[in-house]
Parts: sequence; structure tokens; C-alpha cells
Amino acid sequence: MVLLSGATMTVAAISDVSAMLPELKETDPEAIAIGYHKNARDVDKNKYPNYEESQRCSNCALAGFSSAMRKPCQLVPGKLVNGGGWCMKWVKKA
Repeated sequence: MVLLSGATMTVAAISDVSAMLPELKETDPEAIAIGYHKNARDVDKNKYPNYEESQRCSNCALAGFSSAMRKPCQLVPGKLVNGGGWCMKWVKKA
């Protein structure tokens, strides 16, 4: 359980709340700033030479705890990223 603003919420309830957040669009200023692509297969490897085929938002340490295909990300508070997406700030999970 998680204590949030004096109320106890289950992880499932938090996941339900995050599901109501809007999805980050590639055209959003914060997406452009981090080189976000909704589909990692669309990443220009010449523009982003640090990109590797195995890197996805779904296996990034900055993405939220959710197992959903869209998940919260520490880099874009208040928006969800696509689990199959990628950005240049990708960090390997420990």
C-alpha cells in the first residue's frame, strides 16, 4: 500500500489514476526535448547514435512501475509514454 495525501491507496488504484493521464505526443515540446518516439522502430539511428534495438520505455529505469503498455515516466510528469517507445534519456533498469 502507498500513503498519498493522508489516504491509503493500493498499487492498483494508483495504476487506475495514471491510466487517466494523457499520452505524450511526439509533437509535445517535452517529447521533442528528449527525442521521444512513440515507436522505437522509428528512431533515426543517425540522429540518435546511442539508440540500441533492445531499448524501450518498457525496460527503462525512468518509466513507472505500471505493467501497462502506456506508463508514467519521471521525465514527463503528468503524461504517459508508450511502452514500445524510446527517448535519448533511456536508462537500463538495475
